Formats: sequence, structure tokens, C-alpha cells
Amino acid sequence: MINNKSDLIIFSSIFFLFYLSCEKDDICLSETHGTPKLIIRMVNKESPLLYKGLEGLLIKAIGNKNPINIESADSITLPLNPFKNYTQFEFIKNQGNENENIDTVQINYSVNNIYINRACSYKGSFIFNSNALTIINNKNKWIEGYIILKDTIKNEEQAHLALLH
Repeated sequence: MINNKSDLIIFSSIFFLFYLSCEKDDICLSETHGTPKLIIRMVNKESPLLYKGLEGLLIKAIGNKNPINIESADSITLPLNPFKNYTQFEFIKNQGNENENIDTVQINYSVNNIYINRACSYKGSFIFNSNALTIINNKNKWIEGYIILKDTIKNEEQAHLALLH
């Protein structure tokens, strides 16, 4: 039991210092960016400085049932699998037409997980391997090659990879 004022002051001071030293629960703010997506630019194979959109492009992540339907864009944003060192996609040109052409592409990378805080946990960043992109099917391919624009995917501020077609 606390008998005098000095004991009360000492006890209160210790309790107050202990309370201040405890961390409050972190809050993951909406402004906190999570794992970034891959940004791909579609460019002209003859002149890689010219963007070249593609009409009726459908992209399917292999192992995922939800396709990404691209109407006509020269820039595509795709999620990468943070639990593997690669992600595979089917790029379907002229989807549903008689001249439909499917290129199966594998994006190869290393994953680097970065701790944000208790509430937000980790976010991934991706570093392209030396062979960043592999076209799995070689017959009748329409993707001619690629250019690495940024070798590390840390944010979604600029394109990371250019596909030549």
C-alpha cells in the first residue's frame, strides 16, 4: 500500500514512464503503398521509342481465373506473385477472332520483402533476373522481345519493362 506522497509520486512516475514507452498500435494509412505492380509499355519493334497500343488484348495470369481485358493501351499494369520467383501470363492478341494469337510469357525476378510496420506488415519489391522475360511458346509468337526500363520494381511511378511487337 502507498503510505506517503513520495511513494505515490514515485509509483505514478514509474507508471507514467512505462505507459509512454509502450508503442501504440500502428495504423496502416491508405497513403502507404503496398507491393507495386509491374508496368509494361507496348512499343514498336522497329522503333522502340514509339509506343504502340494493341487493340483487343486479353491477359490471363496462369493459375488465376480472372482475365485482364485491355481495350487499347500502350501501358499495362500487372500484379506479380510475391510468393514465387516468377509469374506467367498469357497475352492473347485478337482474342476471340479467327486470327487469335497467344504468347505465354514468364516474368523472372527475385523478391525482396521490406517491413513497413505492424499494421501494414511487409511489402515486396522485385528485381529482374538476367533473363527477365521468357516466351514459353515459340510458334507464331507476336511478342518480338523486351527491354528492361527499370531493373527494380519499387513503385508504380514509371514503366519497368517494354514489350516489342
